[in-house]
Amino acid sequence: MEAGKQAHVYIVDQGSTTAECHSGRVESDLDWSLKYVYDKIATVLAANRTTLSVGVLGLRTDESENSLYNDDDGPEDESYQHIAVHKELGPITLSDLGSLQEKLVPSQTEAGDAVSAIVVAIEMVNKFTTLGTGKPAKSGRKIVLVTDGQGYIDNTDPNNLDQIALRCNELGIELIVLGIDFDDLDYGFKEEDKSEQKRENEALLKSLTDQCNKGTIATLIEAIDNLGVPEIKSVRPYKAFGGRLALGDYEKYPETALYIDVLRYTKTKKASAPSASSFVNNKSARKRDVDRDDLAKGYEYGRTAVHISAAEENVTKMDTYEGFSIIGFVPSESFERYLVMGESCMTVAQSVNEKAVVALSSLIHALHELDSYAVARIVLKDMKEPKIILLAPVIEPDFEGLADVPLPFAEDVRIYLPSDELTDAMEDYVDAMDLSTFGKGEDGEPIEYMTMEETYSPTVHRINAAIRNRAIYPDEPIKPPPEVVMKWANPPADLITNAASQLKRLQKVADVKKVEAKKKGKRFNREQITPLSGLDIDALLDTNTTQAISSENSIPEFRQALGRTTSEAEILSTTKQMGAIIRKLVKESVGEASYARALENLRVMREEMVDLDMPEIYNDFVKALKKALLGGELDSNNGGEGKVFWVDVKRGKLGLIDQSTTDGSNVTAEEASEFYSSK
Repeated sequence: MEAGKQAHVYIVDQGSTTAECHSGRVESDLDWSLKYVYDKIATVLAANRTTLSVGVLGLRTDESENSLYNDDDGPEDESYQHIAVHKELGPITLSDLGSLQEKLVPSQTEAGDAVSAIVVAIEMVNKFTTLGTGKPAKSGRKIVLVTDGQGYIDNTDPNNLDQIALRCNELGIELIVLGIDFDDLDYGFKEEDKSEQKRENEALLKSLTDQCNKGTIATLIEAIDNLGVPEIKSVRPYKAFGGRLALGDYEKYPETALYIDVLRYTKTKKASAPSASSFVNNKSARKRDVDRDDLAKGYEYGRTAVHISAAEENVTKMDTYEGFSIIGFVPSESFERYLVMGESCMTVAQSVNEKAVVALSSLIHALHELDSYAVARIVLKDMKEPKIILLAPVIEPDFEGLADVPLPFAEDVRIYLPSDELTDAMEDYVDAMDLSTFGKGEDGEPIEYMTMEETYSPTVHRINAAIRNRAIYPDEPIKPPPEVVMKWANPPADLITNAASQLKRLQKVADVKKVEAKKKGKRFNREQITPLSGLDIDALLDTNTTQAISSENSIPEFRQALGRTTSEAEILSTTKQMGAIIRKLVKESVGEASYARALENLRVMREEMVDLDMPEIYNDFVKALKKALLGGELDSNNGGEGKVFWVDVKRGKLGLIDQSTTDGSNVTAEEASEFYSSK
């Protein structure tokens, strides 16, 4: 995805010929071509940037709706017939996508000029990207034509294409023509039995793109095949720091210390997978808006929010002041790459400060010649936490700077030294799994198996692809991940075979043992933790009397009581006690004050019954609890409502235990889902 403002117009051929199927496909040419268009639009939607604008034109449509055809100042221009603006240039929403899906269907006509549609798109882009002063805005401009090339294109005026190409070049428009079954010998595709009309149109459109500085023509099959290749998001660098890079205390020792006026910009950013958010369709009546001034800062401690006042929080803060200073130098060979803690930045001298440019250049070349790195402490703003970064020299023909990466503090580094035998075994295994020469080139020569440019994060791009798929086709299942994303999910089989002996030795030296999977349904045969002394503490303290569970310490006592049970009757008795405590907490709650404790007790009961493979006990209890809550039996005299607590139960997903949770349940997933309804 390009950085900055963008204005993209997609021209979609909807002629009657696009309803046909060709080249062995079982879907129409239009439906097939829309895979590309919808994917690009969904990518813009997912970016959620107002600076990305999209427009959609229909070519060879039944109607004619565009500014050049319906000119208010003159008669209708037949050159622009059967071209319709389905969406004006501007930000796009999910509802816009739904509207386009209704409009982008095959028409009943073959009339409509593709070159005229490009002219309409050029005017759309020009109008949208022209400022009020009449000057062009700083924006990317792109027009994409998707056509089967079977419509008539007027080529009576040989200068027409020259003028269109000139206009594209003047405005800096990138023109891309994607043809359905267009010939592309470089990609290895050639359509047999091509009509003369289509052959002429291909040549004409190729002539147009060749005259454009940013013109491209390709077969659509190549574009669709490349949809699985993730787009790398380019991030515009922003200033992270502006000030002085100091070597020594220049305020205290002005004669011996020095400083350089520098600017620090972001260089790389971590690509994170989008996270899901909870939302509600209807605003709950028991929720209310609170002014920000009335809010207090709190920190999560387990499931509890711990409030810390502003005065108390100041004790934990460190008084720091904005600054950037070098605190030492290290040889480059002593730096280990595993110490890198995050994203990188680039430090350059202030361009208007010639003295700073010379000084920083001297420092950069000194580091390069001595094969060393600098270690610096940086505080971006007053009262911000300090960071330790490593500065490495970067020297290119037209650029000099210091690339930096964050380092851990000494207290954060834990070094666990392996034995020499384990180190040797690991080195042998790593050498055996070497990917740098495992690949093969065209002539069979060894090359790198997986390059950085071909390696993508499966998590990030798989989730993004799934979101796009759901946005475009809300009623269809999510498509499997593309091969290019999962290509490196598993190491090559030959490499694993070759490294088998080294792996076996490593496992032996490291004493690696397989951990048995946790077994469910142990019931009365739970594995007991045996103390080092060998004494059975429970047996020593056991008085053979059934201990009642108190509401003040219900969860630990409930678990301890379950650990001592020897029959289903005892388990049932213990859960009944816990159930009574849950009911009591809800019934006697002042408003919603005790709901959190009741929910936690309910959650623990559910987890324990799953672990014991006795879901029927919990399911019977929660069914009765739901009936009591919705029937008003547990409404509190102090303002608590059972229906409100039931909403919390649903939100916490503490309903029936179904078959997907434990095999011992006879409740299906559909029944468990239906249980959450208020019936």
